[in-house]
Amino acid sequence: MNFRVLVVILYFFTTIPLVKSQLYYPIISKDNKWGYINEDGDVKIIPQFDAVRLFHENLAAVLIGNKWGYIDTNGNIAIEPEFENAYSFNEGIALVKQDSLYGYINTNGKFLISPEYIDGFSFNENRAMVKLDYRKWVIIDSTNTIVVKELIYNENEDGINMGRYFNSGVLIMPNSDYDSEIIQVVNKKGKNKRIPQLYLSNNGYSDSLILFKKRGLFGYLNLKYKKVIKEEYNFATDFLDGNAWVVNSDSGRYFIKMIDKSNNIIFEYLMKSDSVKLLGMFNLGNKMCLIPYSIQGNDKVLILNNAGKILSLSGSELIYTFFEDKYPFFKRNQIDLFLINRDGLYKYIDIDGKTIWTQ
Repeated sequence: MNFRVLVVILYFFTTIPLVKSQLYYPIISKDNKWGYINEDGDVKIIPQFDAVRLFHENLAAVLIGNKWGYIDTNGNIAIEPEFENAYSFNEGIALVKQDSLYGYINTNGKFLISPEYIDGFSFNENRAMVKLDYRKWVIIDSTNTIVVKELIYNENEDGINMGRYFNSGVLIMPNSDYDSEIIQVVNKKGKNKRIPQLYLSNNGYSDSLILFKKRGLFGYLNLKYKKVIKEEYNFATDFLDGNAWVVNSDSGRYFIKMIDKSNNIIFEYLMKSDSVKLLGMFNLGNKMCLIPYSIQGNDKVLILNNAGKILSLSGSELIYTFFEDKYPFFKRNQIDLFLINRDGLYKYIDIDGKTIWTQ
């Protein structure tokens, strides 16, 4: 499995966030029905759905037959399945698809914004990106008022590939998802600022810091576009809960570090091998990092935490349950369990490799 395939898989599986002081994780039965367990491995909602998304604000989108609806944390239908697609709630609003167009509903299942857009993303900070026509994207608020008339975006006919969200009062737009050159930073009033010759990582920004790339190295800007950590890392993640993961590489050695906002090293791990090639990094929160890599042509995944615990898996084993399509990446949940498919069976394991639930 190559890294491009891994990235695609990220969008097909979801994690279950904090609900009633516990995490819910999606499980799949042998007859391909989906349900949920808690962090102890106890089944909380028996597998009965054709697909599931994550719980947010005590509701989760589920597929029943060919229609999406929402359930509550007891597994009861809260919003009837009547949508062609449905996504997780944020700020009391969820993106849904009906009659081939996108709109937004509230937690009672009533339309706040009727289906009228070709495409769209979840709301964050009372702003959402929606597609009007062939290539025109705008920003709306929850009253369906256009607050940014047109985003400058040079891309193919499919438009924006990855979700862009307001965070800490600004939206950062790259030139494209391919070269990622920053061409505008938009505030909530629609005013924008151009930042030339800097490159935004697809990881984006959070905790009020912007991850950028210059001359092949990563660093961080503050929201006044000043460097707070200079470009010095070969790989880097966004900040979550005050920490980010970064890498310096040198002659087959990878120095993997967890840093704080002052660039102080909290934890460091040395990965040494002439045949290792890092493919990326993801900040999982909970002081954990996921690193896809290849060694002698074999795809692998390394998960480590700041206590030095290490979980190593083959690239084909891990099922990415901690990312979700059309939802702000910086609001993903801190996770403790990892879904794998080993010997034809799905299992949840922890950072120590202990099995918590098995199919």
